[in-house]
Amino acid sequence: MSRKRKVTSPLGLGEISATPVKMAEGYETRRQFYERLEREEKAAAARAKEAEEAPLKAAQREYSKNLVALRKAQAEALFINPSEYLTENCTHLPEDINSTPEQVTKDIREAFDTLRLELSERGVTINPVGMEKIRRVVELNSSIDITKVENWRVLYSHLDDLNVFTDRDRTVIESKPVVQPKPSEKPSLDRLLETVSGETREGRALLAEAVMETAIAEEYRPCWQAFTESLYRNFNGFVLSEPQRRLFYDMMVKWNCNFNRPKDFDRVRVAMCKNGDLPGLLYESEKLDIEMEKADLNNLEVRREFARRSRQLTEQRSR
Repeated sequence: MSRKRKVTSPLGLGEISATPVKMAEGYETRRQFYERLEREEKAAAARAKEAEEAPLKAAQREYSKNLVALRKAQAEALFINPSEYLTENCTHLPEDINSTPEQVTKDIREAFDTLRLELSERGVTINPVGMEKIRRVVELNSSIDITKVENWRVLYSHLDDLNVFTDRDRTVIESKPVVQPKPSEKPSLDRLLETVSGETREGRALLAEAVMETAIAEEYRPCWQAFTESLYRNFNGFVLSEPQRRLFYDMMVKWNCNFNRPKDFDRVRVAMCKNGDLPGLLYESEKLDIEMEKADLNNLEVRREFARRSRQLTEQRSR
């Protein structure tokens, strides 16, 4: 058994172990102490923020709950009393009706068939149960002029906004996204700001285009992508050119359109087609509407021709 060496000189103190081999229980280093302190401060700040936001979140939950209850009550009231909303937003029957009952019935059918055709183009089919709900609402609002397709659109949109329709009432076919060819990569806006001068006309145009594309790519990507996919899918693979994209964006801004609202995209598309800026990217129902705007609808034969074409479109969609 070896004997421990005794320290016989000051130089021998370096051989004595001064640091414990095993850390004492509960002991923490300075680094561990500061890390623990930082975690506790973050947790305390999170609890304080949660306590501060609790009243606002509670109010938001209460508002959402009340809104759902209000919409449910409004939806139920549609089948009990005449709708104030429909009264204010629809046109009404004139006091003197010169048409025969047969002609009025025919006009009503044509107007509703136009609505059904528009819905079918969006992948929506109203089932018999949904038709019964619409019929009940129409009966309670008998003053509305349902020979006009505009009133049918308002009525359907109102029922849709109030979530009146269930899966049994209508069938909605979701369109599959279309894979488009990938565009060539372009320099980013930050890169262009560093390398392109805004003092020249070409530089300003290039920067303006980059700002537009950045806005579309970031904030409005979902709606813009859905719109371009619909053009590619429904119009033989059509892709907007750079000038067409710039003009489309300028018109959206000029008309104060909402880039997150698909109807505004369709509105500008139809306008550009009317102006000749787009090559006839119109659905059949839109073509018919444009012709009706220019036609003399006071002529009975003209109305009959439009009615025939509307029925023909409806039959084609149902096949």
